Amino acid sequence: MGFLRALSFLTRLPIFTKVHIDEYSLAKSVFFFPVVGMLIGFILGCLDILSGYILYDAVRNVFLIIVYILITGGLHLDGLADTIDGIFGGHTKEKMLAIMRDSRMGTFGAIALFSALLLKFSLFISLPDKIRFQAIVLAPIISRWIMVAAIAFFPYAREGEGKGKAFADYTGTYDFILSSFLPIVVSFILAKGFGLLAVCLTFLAAIPFMLYINSKIKGMTGDTYGAVNEMAELLFLIVFSVICKVIA
Repeated sequence: MGFLRALSFLTRLPIFTKVHIDEYSLAKSVFFFPVVGMLIGFILGCLDILSGYILYDAVRNVFLIIVYILITGGLHLDGLADTIDGIFGGHTKEKMLAIMRDSRMGTFGAIALFSALLLKFSLFISLPDKIRFQAIVLAPIISRWIMVAAIAFFPYAREGEGKGKAFADYTGTYDFILSSFLPIVVSFILAKGFGLLAVCLTFLAAIPFMLYINSKIKGMTGDTYGAVNEMAELLFLIVFSVICKVIA
């Protein structure tokens, strides 16, 4: 049931059974975030292979991004836009958090959203065939694993309730350790030592971004979890591509 709760929260994929969700049970489903990422990754990887037979490269990669957005409902992209709006649009923690909660998108958020999508398209279209499937499958796994780290190791920034408060309250080091096995094992199976190296370097590269957010608002929110996910995914695609180009 924990997997189904995580699936219903992180995606818009149909679940043909009734899933009871409360704050505690949803928070304890964090362990399954990388598992959901793996499902997303394999769906995208298989669709990418199939679309490669009938679509030109540019259209194929735009199609991949659109399907990805449809699967997730743009949840993390929305978090990225709200986070950047808040951090660059406010001068105090309270103002930043207020801007993040505003449903309207500002200039900074729009720039961040456009830049993230453009960079993701550029990374997808530049992936060589020999590592393309591995990169597409692994990116959603690693990004959601790093999101678990943001939940486990940083406090909740808002006072009172919020959509990310339960995660911060009920997720700890033990949950992060448990969630780490899947990314490590799948990375090794799909890409051997190159995959493990990419996982480690991506995690290290994501730490400054998480620390920067924490320095601004003294913790994390539901929006910043989404921002961490998007940033981690882009970082992994960059790191994995560089490693395979330089070392392989």
